[in-house]
Amino acid sequence: MSIDLLLYCKKVPKISEIEEVIIPLGFKIEEEFSGGEYPQYLWFEEKDLASLRGCWLSWYKGKTETSPRGTLTVFIAKTYAGRSHEDLDMQNKVVRELKKRFGGSVYDVQTGRCCYLRNDIPKLSYPEKRCGLVYNRMKENIGRIRLVARETPAEIKPIWIGFDILSFNENVIINNLLVPFLVSSLEDFLRSFFISYLESQSDVLELIYEQKGKLEYATVRDLLEGKVTLAECEANSYSFQNLNSANSAFQQYVKVSLYNIWNRRKKYGGRAYRVLEVLQELLILRHRIIHEAYIKSNLSKNDVVRYTKFVEYAGELLAHHLEENRKFRIDLEKYV
Repeated sequence: MSIDLLLYCKKVPKISEIEEVIIPLGFKIEEEFSGGEYPQYLWFEEKDLASLRGCWLSWYKGKTETSPRGTLTVFIAKTYAGRSHEDLDMQNKVVRELKKRFGGSVYDVQTGRCCYLRNDIPKLSYPEKRCGLVYNRMKENIGRIRLVARETPAEIKPIWIGFDILSFNENVIINNLLVPFLVSSLEDFLRSFFISYLESQSDVLELIYEQKGKLEYATVRDLLEGKVTLAECEANSYSFQNLNSANSAFQQYVKVSLYNIWNRRKKYGGRAYRVLEVLQELLILRHRIIHEAYIKSNLSKNDVVRYTKFVEYAGELLAHHLEENRKFRIDLEKYV
């Protein structure tokens, strides 16, 4: 969902005049979305992840039903769902600067009032945003899996012993292939979160360095050349597909026990399951599919969705724990 802030102007500024205002603010023309006399500009500040979605600016000549009499140009500053505090702040700022230069009246489309936008989005720290983007990526992957999971036919008895006709069903095969991708999504979340969190904690990085002792020449070379960070180097010491290993990594450096966090029951389909047990069940199935070329012939869409739900629960429980105990916010959808 977008939020629009308009500036109704009684002038027709040249593009060069408009650029004199917006270029110093950091806006850049987006050629892909621009055409003719109405170009599109984007402000996106990558430093310290200030922007999450950016701020767009465009304009057109003419007026709308809500514009005051005499309007000749309408400026539109736009941000999208998932915007950061800084994105919304720039949305107000660019309209304010344009108003200073060209005059006009500001209009908040959402409230129908002539005012600037209220910015009540929490200003998250760089580590929170970085870890939050990692969390978002896992949730997006879960959404992709749910989109692809297929309904399967009812159980069919084998034609003869050792031959299961359902294992040749296209939908059954697709559901099985989704399992390794789901586990990879969980692994990527744990590993990437681990690295992102560690790289924002100078005291933790010092602890890693002290515990590493003497580093191999190849490792030192890669560190000096920027091919790998110290946190990435330490992450390579663990397997984040192995829950015991992942738990050890988080206990050692993040100072949280994944086992304790995930030792909670959550309901699905009218039954309560322990999150940790469902994750272990998922990992066992993934191992068989990858290493034994195994096809679980009764793996239904509901089974796949159940697994995705408990991976989602795992992320939610970790996010909740960090917020409650560390005041560390990674659920970006909740705040932005």
